[in-house]
Amino acid sequence: MITDYKILDNNFIRKIEEFTNGELFQLFYLFTGVNMVNYGSLKLKNAFILDDGKSEIIGVLTESSFYLYGKNWNKSTLEKITKKINFKSFPEGFFFLGNERFISELFDFAKIKLDVFKNRSFYKLSKQENSGFENKNEIDSPSINETIEITHLYQQYYVEEYNGQNNKEFNETKEKVIELIKEENIVVSRNQDEITGFCTFMHKETDSPMIGTVFVSSEFRNNGIGKSLIDFVSKDLLKSSDFVYLMTTKENIESNKMVESVGYKKVYDHTSRIITVGNTVYN
Repeated sequence: MITDYKILDNNFIRKIEEFTNGELFQLFYLFTGVNMVNYGSLKLKNAFILDDGKSEIIGVLTESSFYLYGKNWNKSTLEKITKKINFKSFPEGFFFLGNERFISELFDFAKIKLDVFKNRSFYKLSKQENSGFENKNEIDSPSINETIEITHLYQQYYVEEYNGQNNKEFNETKEKVIELIKEENIVVSRNQDEITGFCTFMHKETDSPMIGTVFVSSEFRNNGIGKSLIDFVSKDLLKSSDFVYLMTTKENIESNKMVESVGYKKVYDHTSRIITVGNTVYN
């Protein structure tokens, strides 16, 4: 049965919470999109949940993205989804987000080719799994006077993380950094008076605290600074929560090994894909 939703009310939110079996972090991007819709910053076009007693599919269509998540699907499920959604109608630049295997199999079945924008691996760390890593780097909270220095580092992060596809303007990034400093959601590593890297975090007062962005300046890499930043923040967040979460770029093997060495375990693969050449159809 497919149930359509015109609004993302408490009933819909409860359904997607049940979908995760308590691992709400798996639908981090979907929950973010739902919040944006409900706060009026993103326009909802359609939403549905398919539940036939075995397969479960969640779909949320907004003006710029389609969130699609699946569990226990089969060929019959894919047929139902492709009949409900005309994937060939979406314009160039449109995003599709969801769990990686479902997105891959769904669009292979529909014979629609998407380009990968970003593949993410989601990781989880418990108090019991946190390593005994000894942090020897200087890490502390930055002052507002260090905003400019951190802003330049943050801009470089966007250039490297998204291969030049998601660069940010200085003033936009500066405002973000100011907010992070004021809300005490960022720490930095130092080499004497120079900031060598930073680590942000969010939801620290909740049951699902999460490490955000970790970045080390290129000239200071391969010195264990990134690992020190993650370990420092993880230990701090675990003081008030049983678990900490983070995301990595799936293809960044060294980064994945590094977070695993701190004790993180991979729980989920997520993908963001985009139509870049119109409705590209396989021959």
